[in-house]
Amino acid sequence: RTYTLLLRACVAAGATAEVAGLLRAAAGLAGAPPRFLPCGAAGAQPKDGLPAELLTEALEGIADSCSDERVALDLLQELQSVRGLKLDGRLHMRLAARAIRKPPA
Repeated sequence: RTYTLLLRACVAAGATAEVAGLLRAAAGLAGAPPRFLPCGAAGAQPKDGLPAELLTEALEGIADSCSDERVALDLLQELQSVRGLKLDGRLHMRLAARAIRKPPA
């Protein structure tokens, strides 16, 4: 529940780096900011992991609300390396399609 609230608030605020950091900390990935690891890396990981629906929501939020498809795609690749983590098989295609449709800056 805590991760759900934090991730949704960060997405709503457009805080891409915070969302990515929280996801990395929760998944036990390298690159999580130290402020998310006050009790060490294992202390930041939920016992049963994050639900696939929340991971999808957060990654799509990075792409949509934060307008950062590249970060979402890179983070998805990192998360796919986590053993036992279930992700929507079509998520990569949806994120890539958003990146392609995005008008040039």
